[in-house]
Amino acid sequence: FFGFDGEYLKAQDTGKIVDQMLNDMPDTFSYHSFMFPFSFGKNGVSDGDLSKYIKIDNNFADRLESTGWRYEEFDITKDVRRYNEYSYYDEPVREAIYNFQKEFTLGETSYYYTKDVVDGEYNIYVCGEESPYRLRLTDVQLRLFETGIGILVFEVENHKYSNFDDILKINEFGRRVYPQFLDSRCDSYTQGTKNAFLADKIEVKLKKDDEYFTEDYTDIYERNIPEDLIIGKFITEVLGSNLFSQSKDSFCRIKPVLDDRMFVVCYAENETLIECLQSDDDNYKQNDDWYRYLFVDGKSKTVQYAPMQAKLSEESTYPRWLGWGTMWGVTRYSFVALTTRGGRDLILPHTQYVYMQMAIIMLATKASLARFGNEVSRLSNLKDDDKLEEKVQIMYEYYIKFVNKLYFRELTFQDQGIELYRIAKSIMDFDKEIKDLDNEISELHTYISFKHEKNRNDRLETISELGALFLPPTLLAGIYGANIFDFNQTIESISIGLISMLLVALFGFGIIKCKSSAIKIVFGFVAIAIMVGSIFLIDKKPDSIQKDSATKETQLKEKK
Repeated sequence: FFGFDGEYLKAQDTGKIVDQMLNDMPDTFSYHSFMFPFSFGKNGVSDGDLSKYIKIDNNFADRLESTGWRYEEFDITKDVRRYNEYSYYDEPVREAIYNFQKEFTLGETSYYYTKDVVDGEYNIYVCGEESPYRLRLTDVQLRLFETGIGILVFEVENHKYSNFDDILKINEFGRRVYPQFLDSRCDSYTQGTKNAFLADKIEVKLKKDDEYFTEDYTDIYERNIPEDLIIGKFITEVLGSNLFSQSKDSFCRIKPVLDDRMFVVCYAENETLIECLQSDDDNYKQNDDWYRYLFVDGKSKTVQYAPMQAKLSEESTYPRWLGWGTMWGVTRYSFVALTTRGGRDLILPHTQYVYMQMAIIMLATKASLARFGNEVSRLSNLKDDDKLEEKVQIMYEYYIKFVNKLYFRELTFQDQGIELYRIAKSIMDFDKEIKDLDNEISELHTYISFKHEKNRNDRLETISELGALFLPPTLLAGIYGANIFDFNQTIESISIGLISMLLVALFGFGIIKCKSSAIKIVFGFVAIAIMVGSIFLIDKKPDSIQKDSATKETQLKEKK
């Protein structure tokens, strides 16, 4: 081995240098990924045409790059951790989450973008705390899926706060997107929310000399109620407000998929808590700190019924490695790891790389199901839309792609990955949501088929009515003979024939449309009377015309 000064070193000396390097590195007391899932749709495009509304095309890619986002190809040779992450997942999963193309290519299941972060900061101000939680922002990622779902990821490291309560508060206050509720009793509507779990202010800085993207939830909510749920500026500004925002002036309009909270992936170290959980096999079911960490409760646990706490903790906990000092947990809003300092070399990279990808897949699945559910509901309300069948067909094509390319029964052949993902699927109710969505789409197809059949029957009924309308005049014309409108007849005869045919048609139409049987019988007798009476009223031809005709016949015989 060669040292940093180029001097050849023995193996034992190299080991000492590596140990010294690890000792000089700052302690990572916790790692946090705040994930914001959102749905997007292009402004200026009718949301009826889903293929245009959410399509990620070259124009989309160009706008992303102009806003500072950089398409990043997945390179397995980049480092060992990338290799470990790649080998952990099945082939279909890799195709769904990695950029294997060197540059943007149409038709991929998902796209991965990142922004340059140098000496980044993620600062969380909490009411009642003397100083903010100043965290190191290490990476910002953007995942876009062809289902019209995006996931913004802030990766944050905590090198300062070892107290477990501080780690819990970082998760709770750092994940808020907008105020969950407003309190009219305070001078500012958000003050009550801030006293509970909303950050007083969040600052995000990507580079050392950049300005902060700041949200303090005061400008909009100062004695004012907005027309919609307003996403924090630290999110929209990082996304690029001219690209993604809630305004119609941006390229894409976005909406939160979950609620006022971001999804949290967290790694934390706490020797004391691990020892407490190890002291008894069932301790984790009633341990308040584990519950608060698992369900992201910053100040106090949000369940005050012991049997319910035990049930929720048991359903969401994966204690396979508790004997070795590691606990995993999955809820609808979190994917957490708790370990000792001894697990840092293994558990931390697993959380940062391997299981963060699992969380991405979970969120993309959850958000896509919510999106398709909303789309089915929207299309169900378009009952008078002429293009409803076409719109449903487009939506169904996207849904089939989602089921085949993004909804996975298993992600890996690794036992721990299989078991953790099964917990996640059970907690998020994926299988039930898929089944319910299948039923909703099936019902929508049934409704469209029924409507299509009804339209076809209406057209056939119209044709039948037209046929019935012309049947009586046709019958009357057959009785009169083909020469009923011979212009050698008198005007009176032609008029009587024409009026008779119209009256017969009118009464025949009345017979078809009228619901009363008695009136139908009356109309029938009147129509018959008109047809019979008109026979006797029409003169076949005047006498002069008949004599002229006889003379012409005699002359013709003489010539022959």
